[in-house]
Amino acid sequence: MRSIFWAVIVLFLFIPSTEIFSQKTAFTIVKGKVTDAETKEGLAFVSVAAPGFAAGTRTDENGFYLLRTEQKITQIQFNYLSYKTQLLPVKTGEEQTLDVKMEPSAQQLEEVTIKAKNTSEKTTRWWIS
Repeated sequence: MRSIFWAVIVLFLFIPSTEIFSQKTAFTIVKGKVTDAETKEGLAFVSVAAPGFAAGTRTDENGFYLLRTEQKITQIQFNYLSYKTQLLPVKTGEEQTLDVKMEPSAQQLEEVTIKAKNTSEKTTRWWIS
């Protein structure tokens, strides 16, 4: 009777531990290429991020990116200077390919003025004896 009691106790202790260790972490993996919509060329260093999360990356010099995270993201944002920001949905816990065509933004800079300001003053004193 005691051996059955201990067998049941060990069994109940063992089953939950196997469930904990057998759980797999679901990674969300998004990869693809970011290109200019007009020229079809890859865009280098486009920011690829999940809004509200720490997950993010940038495209390489040819426009390719790979974002891999354990966080449960539902969308990713593509941001690049002088292009429209795009927010696209993703499937959590799956591997998927998203190729993005970025369109230039309507705002063009007319003129840029750069002014230099010298903030340090250097004084040299000469003593003659």
